[in-house]
Amino acid sequence: MDSKEYSWKFLSASELLSRVACDLVYAVQVMKVVDAAAFTDFYNGESILDNVIVILPGSLLLAEFNPKEPVYCRRGLYVNVTGAIDGVFVLWRERSSIEG
Repeated sequence: MDSKEYSWKFLSASELLSRVACDLVYAVQVMKVVDAAAFTDFYNGESILDNVIVILPGSLLLAEFNPKEPVYCRRGLYVNVTGAIDGVFVLWRERSSIEG
């Protein structure tokens, strides 16, 4: 894959990153202060009503999601940031209509 096929964003609030099928490649959540009530969760879809992919806990100053293979998100990718999260870096790749 050519790097220009990937998208990335550093979030500080919840956001819909993709409305189409995509691959979640990597994510890292950073915090200045541990907050067990804070977390970032990722959804296969366009909202928190869809299926959860992974939850990064606020009990760590640095929480990383680095799967061996990208995670296929058939219905899009929504990131929900809750609590005192300073930021979340997300790397993903939207799929073409041919890939599905």
